[in-house]
Amino acid sequence: MIIDADAHKIQSQVLIFAFSLAAEIERDLISERTKSALKAKKASGVILGRPKGSFGSNKLDKHENDVKKLLAKKINYTSIAKIYDCSRTTVENFVKKQKIQNEKNIHENI
Repeated sequence: MIIDADAHKIQSQVLIFAFSLAAEIERDLISERTKSALKAKKASGVILGRPKGSFGSNKLDKHENDVKKLLAKKINYTSIAKIYDCSRTTVENFVKKQKIQNEKNIHENI
């Protein structure tokens, strides 16, 4: 049996369309199930999401004393981030959360 190229191309396109349609329908079904579950939880009084104002735990929590010592030596946030293999933003958030005062904070508040 010989199949010409045009027929094979059309069959491939039909198959791709069928799979994409099935995937789209499945995505919509998952979305509907998720939305209805969240709606039911909310109706039963469950508070959804992270509590307001909470930062959660930070990678630097166990190194608080060391970070304070580094800040006292005027080591910048970027260098501290490299030492503890985290981002500069993580260091900034840690300093804000712990209310650590350093030279940089004092100058920024003036």
